[in-house]
Amino acid sequence: MTLELGFAPNEDPFVIVHGGFYRRWYSMIDDISELESAVSRLEGTTQDKWVPVWEELGRRHEAEGDRLEEAGDFEASRRAYLQAKTYYAIGRFPGEVSEVKRRISDDCARAYRKACAHLDPPVEIVEFEHRGKTIRAHFRAPRADSPVAAVLIMCGADVFKEDRGWAQDLCIENGMAALVMDGPGTGENPFAWAPESVSAWEAAVDYLAGRPEVDGGRIGAFGISRGGYSVMQLAGTAPEKVKAV
Repeated sequence: MTLELGFAPNEDPFVIVHGGFYRRWYSMIDDISELESAVSRLEGTTQDKWVPVWEELGRRHEAEGDRLEEAGDFEASRRAYLQAKTYYAIGRFPGEVSEVKRRISDDCARAYRKACAHLDPPVEIVEFEHRGKTIRAHFRAPRADSPVAAVLIMCGADVFKEDRGWAQDLCIENGMAALVMDGPGTGENPFAWAPESVSAWEAAVDYLAGRPEVDGGRIGAFGISRGGYSVMQLAGTAPEKVKAV
């Protein structure tokens, strides 16, 4: 990432600056010049003008990932799939508000699953029930001889769990398990964004505590943006369950 972009805290998607709209994905993009090229082709932000630009980039990288995976280069294919995932995620922004956005969101989830296909330890796509609804999340644990500490990685309003895999990777590198979960009203969290939806986060902590790989007495929570708000909400609601934030 170049420091020549300048800094301006704004949400203008036609300008690439540190602190700007694309701050959500900077660290996940390998080639900023490719991002700059895509932005230069944008003609608007309505989905008919927005989605095709990012979908084309995503499909290009996903096809490259398929080619590399077939050749047995799993490290390079993972990088390609992660680039595809990120461009699909930009196309989905701010969320699954239409059928077109839902389709590119499905593309994002598919590319991320491909990116994780050869990880060791693996990413598990898990489901748990809460109040008659099913929540889907990503669980990963390091190989260990005894239960380990764990982190609930809580997503916000416009960045879904596929874009928080890097945080899960950091947990693994530091000997901790992690569960990555979409925020209420987004992705595969069926609960509406409302104060009472904190119970869904509590259910996630309970799920973590029930995993044999996890020490239920050492579970923390992490989030950014609205996810950070949710962390504080959860910690205040269930301090006996959340030991660190």
